[in-house]
Amino acid sequence: MTQQIRTLATIGLPSDVAGLMPPMLRVLKGRTQYEWCVGEPPEARVVLLGPDAVQVSVEQWVAQGKLPVEVNRPGERRLGGIHSMELPVRMFALLSLLNDIEPLLVSEHNASDRDSNSSGQLALRGVSNFVEAFRALCPATAAGSWLRSGNIYVRDDGLEFALHRDHFEALQSGQLVIGAFEESLTAPPGDLIRRPVEALAWYAGWACERLLPDLDANALFRLRRWPDFGTIGSQHHQIRLAAMLAGHPWSRDALTQKSGLGVDYVTRFFNAAAVAGLLEATATSTPPASRAAQPASGLLASIVRGVRLRLGLGV
Repeated sequence: MTQQIRTLATIGLPSDVAGLMPPMLRVLKGRTQYEWCVGEPPEARVVLLGPDAVQVSVEQWVAQGKLPVEVNRPGERRLGGIHSMELPVRMFALLSLLNDIEPLLVSEHNASDRDSNSSGQLALRGVSNFVEAFRALCPATAAGSWLRSGNIYVRDDGLEFALHRDHFEALQSGQLVIGAFEESLTAPPGDLIRRPVEALAWYAGWACERLLPDLDANALFRLRRWPDFGTIGSQHHQIRLAAMLAGHPWSRDALTQKSGLGVDYVTRFFNAAAVAGLLEATATSTPPASRAAQPASGLLASIVRGVRLRLGLGV
């Protein structure tokens, strides 16, 4: 499959660092979801802002449709943005950065695709129908059969699903079509891998572009338990949002503002957590203070504290 091409621009970087960017990106080709190249700022979606860049606020760059990344001298922070690297730029640091920001661009790209053709709208309705039918599954109404949605097979008690290994990778990357259930079978094909249903629930919710009808953008929610990222496949921003929602109740809009992530990305996270049964409403009437933490209990408390510290969110 041909990779989509994305452009980044360098502004205010030392000449030797700027000169290394094109060969470094060529080395990383195939290791990232997009193929990256260096271009001019007007055509770039991502801008790397070096120490000599003109002082422009993060908000101004975002208003121009850019995703700003600070490239600072060790121990120095200037703009206070979310994404940053230190000089000298190393290959692993650049790869880590691209892996962090690509999910935001994937969300943007998928939304653009759906707006540009009717098949995207049909796919979106198919996902909505699947989510509605999937959330209605329960052991009490199960008949011991399997329901098929394209290449996905779901047990009718809603506890397990099955698909080919390659199709699971496509599900993770958003390339597998999820639609309404088509038929009922006694068993899925024997060469498929069976997996815990939480992963399927997560990606079905993630595929929903708009906030689910039973979620209010201004209501407060928190995680009832930590997502099984070992099964789902973790991403830095998802772990960060999970740590915030495990420690405090947040509304979708408040969490978007606090995290600095796009509203589309946070919406998908809320949908994914809700379909996976991990999101619960809270009676708390006010959002949390920026650094205060409500105590969690047992193992979850230890996990949340450790993750929040590593992400720089405090305790």
